[in-house]
Amino acid sequence: MDIFTRGKRNLRIGPIIAIAAVLSGCAGLSGAPTAYCRNFAVAGVERVIIRAERAAQAEVVAGADPDIVRVCGLASGGAAGYHPSDPNWRETAAEDWGLGLKAKRFGTVLVVSSYNEIEYIHHYYSFDSLRVESPEGVTVTLEGRTLNGDGEADLTPP
Repeated sequence: MDIFTRGKRNLRIGPIIAIAAVLSGCAGLSGAPTAYCRNFAVAGVERVIIRAERAAQAEVVAGADPDIVRVCGLASGGAAGYHPSDPNWRETAAEDWGLGLKAKRFGTVLVVSSYNEIEYIHHYYSFDSLRVESPEGVTVTLEGRTLNGDGEADLTPP
């Protein structure tokens, strides 16, 4: 037995807890996507290359923290229309897919790439609403990626 089924007094607590969870956003029903952000040190870096599927639409803000470049994005996508034979299969929410950012330095150039962005049959997961905050004097180059099914980061030299 749990608190929702033990006695009349506890039956009143269940709805109160549920309402409080919804009002506080704990239930995950607010609909507002969560931003994924990552900071990268840029001491000695003159240029940052951002590689993600929607990089060309990224908002670039100069004049931020002089020691870091900050890249943020919203997880988007899913597996709409995918119907496997497994009756217990459930679509993975975009925020649970594992989208992330990795970086590799090449001299004075820092390459930052998305990973786990994929497009394969019915599965499509990517970053949306990218925002790049960089220090003054650091050039930001935006490179779109063509997605496939592997999701590996593109940390090839510029």
